Amino acid sequence: MGRATRANSSDGISDERYSGILRHISGDTSRMRSREIAYEAVKNAILSGVFEPRERLIEERLGEALELSRTPIREALAILEHEGLIEAVPYKGLRVRPVTLNEFLGMYEALGMIESVIARQAVTRVTGADVVRLASILEVADRCIPDDVPGHLRACRQFQQALGECAGAPFLTRMLVGIEERSDLYLIHSQQQLSAENMRASVEDRRAILNAVQSGDPERASQAAEKHGEAIRVRWREHYPNE
Repeated sequence: MGRATRANSSDGISDERYSGILRHISGDTSRMRSREIAYEAVKNAILSGVFEPRERLIEERLGEALELSRTPIREALAILEHEGLIEAVPYKGLRVRPVTLNEFLGMYEALGMIESVIARQAVTRVTGADVVRLASILEVADRCIPDDVPGHLRACRQFQQALGECAGAPFLTRMLVGIEERSDLYLIHSQQQLSAENMRASVEDRRAILNAVQSGDPERASQAAEKHGEAIRVRWREHYPNE
């Protein structure tokens, strides 16, 4: 794949942000459509902190970096705009959408309720293979502590995705992962450092959900998920007591 060679372009944005986005594709590109390649590359770059809030996304330069035409780039960006990760600014084009503090804190009001339903439904469908998969994802999240914050957040999102798949709840899962993505975007770029203590607490909360799902008790699973959402709100409101 081609790489940009200039340090900066005429718009003043570092080419390094574009030249490395192929590294953020986790799947086999030979099995992916052009739109899927563009979507995964740009989305993962945003959620890894490569592209910062309010940074413009230039179609031409994305196409050069990914060696794709403008059509799949535009299709991918349209999906990301629909998901709320980027936004259109009049006369300026598309940029990474900033997440405000109030939005960040408000997202967790819904997280516990959605996760509670998913956990309850997962109880009746979970298999031994599911448990192994979910536990292995949490091991990855644990190993990322304390230095790899994007990797830790990515693993936590993967846990939510896998739990939703286990529950057979695609619509709720999309809602839950969407909340996680936008809140993670705030965490990556905020001035509030994500401490090792908070990261470990997040993993332990999810282990409690997994244990409850594995126990076969829907009520216990639901309560574990609700407790997770409340614990997140408590941990972060300690940092923002006036909000």
